Amino acid sequence: AYTAVGGEICVLHYNPASLISLSNREVSFSYQRGLADDNFMTLLYGQPTPFGVLGGAFSYYTAGDMEMIDLDGDKWTAKAEQDIVIVAGFARKFLENLPMGVNLKIISSKLVEVETGTAFAIDLGGLYYPPLEGLNIGLAIRNLGTKLKFLDESDFLPLTISVGAAYQKPFGSQKILVSIDFPFLVYEELITPAIGFEFNWREMVQGRLGYRFNIDDTGLTLGTGFTYRNYSINYAFGLADRLESAHRVSLGLRF
Repeated sequence: AYTAVGGEICVLHYNPASLISLSNREVSFSYQRGLADDNFMTLLYGQPTPFGVLGGAFSYYTAGDMEMIDLDGDKWTAKAEQDIVIVAGFARKFLENLPMGVNLKIISSKLVEVETGTAFAIDLGGLYYPPLEGLNIGLAIRNLGTKLKFLDESDFLPLTISVGAAYQKPFGSQKILVSIDFPFLVYEELITPAIGFEFNWREMVQGRLGYRFNIDDTGLTLGTGFTYRNYSINYAFGLADRLESAHRVSLGLRF
């Protein structure tokens, strides 16, 4: 539930306008072990400038190995799927309470190490800061672009329109963050609402809880984070009903 959340570089994947919340340069690396043998890695960087905030990301996904056999009976092992996504983002305040942002994306996907498809897309995002302190409202349109084509077959990118809100409230040296998202998957005509909760103790230890509705498998996620000076480490665990549970670890540095 990240459409209206700010404060860290990973917001680039959800709403480019949220880059405006970065006050320092930040680099982050994230690794996720997911279903079966698939793996996802992403490296992100953000930097404030006098004109706005710049962000970039390089992401790599592999679906694991699969055994292949041809008509002659020869066998070999190949990567089932390999995806690379490169993102360049920019956010700027056009009005004091209305930052906006855009991502430019290149997507490359290779199937069984043979067929490659390429697509181009943009993400558009905006934030609104209402008079109520601590409340953010966000809107993002993600993956608006060309089809991903393999041979004569083309697939749409997962075009998503997401509306969300986040509210953060301090209590002495503690903070509580509550967020909610309503992503609409355009081509599937499906809404998958999500809620998130974070408790931040003295900007040092964070506890997190989230739930995503109307999906086939992993819904409940739990996580924790530790921050020391400019360094941070985060861990998240997604509970799955039928497939393997997902684990994600990320490391961050602000300077």
